[in-house]
Amino acid sequence: MTRDQALACTPVQNNVISWQEDSSGTVQLEYVLLLKPFFHSLFKRFAPQSADMPTRKIQLDELGSSVWKMIDGKRSTSDIIIEFSTQQNISTQESEQSVTNFFRELGKRGLIGLR
Repeated sequence: MTRDQALACTPVQNNVISWQEDSSGTVQLEYVLLLKPFFHSLFKRFAPQSADMPTRKIQLDELGSSVWKMIDGKRSTSDIIIEFSTQQNISTQESEQSVTNFFRELGKRGLIGLR
C-alpha cells in the first residue's frame, strides 16, 4: 500500500472492543485475547465452564485517547492527522508520524482496521 492510499483509508474500531472514558478524558480499551490454538485448547480443558475468555486492558494516554475518539468510521487517516496536528499545535509531519505509528500498533493488536 502506498502512502497516499494509506492516508486515504478510513480507520474503524473493532466492534468486539469495549472502551470507557474516565473523568480525566483518557480511554481504557478492553478486548479478548486471541490465544494460539494450543493455549485455547488448554483454557477450554482446564477453565471452569462459566469462565470467560481472558481479556487484556490497555490504558491510553491523553494523546492516544484523543486520537482513539476521532476514529468514527467516517474520518480518513489524513483527516485525523490534520485534526490532531491542529489540536496539539504541532506540524502535520509530526502528527502524521505519531498517528500512523499509533494506528500501526492498534492494527497489530487487531483493535482497528482500515477500509
